[in-house]
Amino acid sequence: VDVGTPAQPLLRSDTTLRGGLSPRDVLMRGDKALFLEEVYGLNVANPASLEPIGRFDANLPLMLQQRDFEQMAVDGNRAYLAAWGMGLMIVDITDPLNAHELGRFEYDYAGAVAANGNYAYIGRATNGGEMVTLDVSDPSKPVPLGVLFTSRVMRLDVRGQHVFIADQEFAGDRGGGLRIADDSRPEMQVQVGFYNACDSANDLALNPQGTLAVLGCNDGMHVVDIRNPANPVALGVFERAAYVPTTVALDGTRVYFGGGWGIAELDIADPAHPTLVAEHALPMPPDRLRVSGDGRLFAFSVEGGIQVFRIDDRLFANGFD
Repeated sequence: VDVGTPAQPLLRSDTTLRGGLSPRDVLMRGDKALFLEEVYGLNVANPASLEPIGRFDANLPLMLQQRDFEQMAVDGNRAYLAAWGMGLMIVDITDPLNAHELGRFEYDYAGAVAANGNYAYIGRATNGGEMVTLDVSDPSKPVPLGVLFTSRVMRLDVRGQHVFIADQEFAGDRGGGLRIADDSRPEMQVQVGFYNACDSANDLALNPQGTLAVLGCNDGMHVVDIRNPANPVALGVFERAAYVPTTVALDGTRVYFGGGWGIAELDIADPAHPTLVAEHALPMPPDRLRVSGDGRLFAFSVEGGIQVFRIDDRLFANGFD
């Protein structure tokens, strides 16, 4: 900005930072990385250098309270973006460099999102938790189907006909933990399983097979057998007063979790005895961890930006990218 004439400041140039501005999450799409940006939508970047090569600017009011992108899910050629001030936005990412909106569903305080086939799931934590199932077979006209009331929905994931909900405790409410909903009849959401040994779940991660879940809880990291969704069973718990996991990621037998101290790595090859194998302090606590699938771990924080670690061998073995 040229302020040579203070009364008439002039924009001379602009640029997008590596990884974008206030990134919340990342997903790899072929040879491109899609970053969810809190203030405008999607930043398309070179996955190796993180240099921006394109972006999707959501058509929303400019006030942060009316956008504030919180989470995203990718299913097929669609990205589902949860905007706290608007609801759910569905974006065609067939060609990420020409991403465009397909439709939206207005929903107050959207925070968590997941998608699978013709259905999307959106949850909220503000003013009482709930999860809504949407029919998105016609993405231009999402149709609400069933609703499941919870405590505070922090994260959603789907495996087969079951939706897994990380539910955070809310004072005076129904308590938190891992809730499992049967989605075989989307118009009538039914909770079929509940793991409440974790009284307040801040985040969850599932293995690809849908047989094991890790929960970041106020009392530590819980490893849970979910092969029978109606009866989730604790396999092991890692408890330490200094570690309150607020975000988790899972890669094989390694769990990465973050909190106020930074990031820690657990070996759960023996799930009954999770073992701490590495830890690293960060300047700011991570709000989201994401294993990218190409040997890297991304850590996001609103104030601290993006930090990237190689995990091909072990976390922190080679430091930052």
